[in-house]
Amino acid sequence: MPPLVSIITVNYNESASTRRCLRSLRSLTYPRVEVFVVDNASDPGQAAALQQAYPDATVVANPTNAGFAGGNNAVLSHTRGRYVLLLNNDALATPGMLEPLVEAMNPDPTIGVASPKLLFAGTDDERGRLHRLRGARRWSL
Repeated sequence: MPPLVSIITVNYNESASTRRCLRSLRSLTYPRVEVFVVDNASDPGQAAALQQAYPDATVVANPTNAGFAGGNNAVLSHTRGRYVLLLNNDALATPGMLEPLVEAMNPDPTIGVASPKLLFAGTDDERGRLHRLRGARRWSL
């Protein structure tokens, strides 16, 4: 069975961006993910609306705006995944983005961090590069 990947995104009064991000996560082809949304004391109703729209995600309402790091830290201890993806709420996931990350990290416990290739919206770059501590591995988007 493939390892579980926990995904955390943080919202602060940007529910439209967070909804786009969560919609994109539904397109992931990796079979085992859990999703957390930390709402950092947004305007009233945003956390509840996100939970209602995305019942498969765990939405946690922070009583204060703890920022990106504090928001992630608020739920990090509650994740169950072998790997954790900290995803900005204005980022969009592509269907196969997790597989090469897990594939690169899974056999080598000395790898502590991996990142998918990040593209600015509207760019058309079909080549990706996954950087490793001891070199790089080519992969396709």
